[in-house]
Amino acid sequence: MTELSSADGSAPTAHPNASPSAGPTADEELFAVFRALANPTRMRILEWLRDPRDFPPQDHDPAEVGVCVKHIQDRAGIGQSTTSQYLGMLQRAGLVIPTRNGKWTYYRRNEARIRLFLARLAVQLAALPRVEEQPRRSA
Repeated sequence: MTELSSADGSAPTAHPNASPSAGPTADEELFAVFRALANPTRMRILEWLRDPRDFPPQDHDPAEVGVCVKHIQDRAGIGQSTTSQYLGMLQRAGLVIPTRNGKWTYYRRNEARIRLFLARLAVQLAALPRVEEQPRRSA
């Protein structure tokens, strides 16, 4: 089975029943991504990070370092705690990469991980049995 581990070495959260010595399976990694993307605000955050220069100016190049959490929080219109939880979930799924600079944390998309997820999803969907279209019954 194709592994979905991220190119930057960050590991998604393992299944609670998995043994501590064993890493998450490819399916568990796939499900972690689905859970992270199941929230509309987390989806929007990932979408916004596609164009990091669309945020207010920062001290660092957002394409290289990422976008400051404060800017993400302001755009999302949610509290600091919720923003941190959402970004943490995206990070555990391997979809974003954090960069710490002093007291600030910046986030950028993990494009390599996103490509792996899309490729894995395509393989999984292609492996599903075809569902034949059933003729409609007239009432």
